[in-house]
Order: sequence, then C-alpha cells, then structure tokens
Amino acid sequence: MKRILLIDDDEISNFLNKSMIKKSGLFEEVHVLSNAVFALEFLRDLESENKPFPDVILLDLMMPIMDGFEFLKELDKMDSRLQKSLKIVMLTSSLDPKDRISALNNPKVIGFLSKPINQTKISELLGTKD
Repeated sequence: MKRILLIDDDEISNFLNKSMIKKSGLFEEVHVLSNAVFALEFLRDLESENKPFPDVILLDLMMPIMDGFEFLKELDKMDSRLQKSLKIVMLTSSLDPKDRISALNNPKVIGFLSKPINQTKISELLGTKD
C-alpha cells in the first residue's frame, strides 16, 4: 500500500492537492496536516505504535511555527527506520533558487515542486519512484 503525507498550512491548497493526489491513483492513503509540528507528532505516533510510515511526504517549504527546513532538521532526530524509508518532495511557491538548492541538498528530498501541483507533476515525480 502506498501512503502519502501532505504538510501545508494553506487549507485551500490542501483540499486541491489532496484531490489531485487521489485522482492520480498512485496512493491509497492520503493524510493531510496543516503544520509541521502536527506532522512530527503524527510520525512519532506511527513510530511508537509500530505502524507503517508514509512512503512520501509532500512538504510545504514556507509555513508559520515550523518551516520545511526546520521540519527536516527535526526529522533527522527520529527513528532510523523512518530515515531509511522516507522520501520527501518539497512543495512551494518560492521563486528563490537558493530554496531549491538547499532542499535538493538534503538526501531525503527527492524532488521540488512548485505550487500549484497537477496530475502531470505528480505522475512525473512520484509515479516513477518506488
């Protein structure tokens, strides 16, 4: 079963992105959380209950409270089982090329998508990844 976790503070984007992900047929489970702190708690709960982690995380770069880069730093402190299996795609409206370079320098980050996402972007990036 393929699972995806979408982390974004924009509720409208979450609604649209969740719909687009479901239409792609690439994932059977889609979890949506509105901030990175909630996402870390969600992952810790999965870890403590020994439940499967998401196969992919779509992570918004610019969020209040904790941004995408801070989330990645906190993720490094978690279970090695999570570290081995996790694939992250940064999702952003940022036009700063430094953000793209910084994100793609993280070994867990497999891609960088500009908002809004669409079927083509999802299929090209996620459809070819195991």
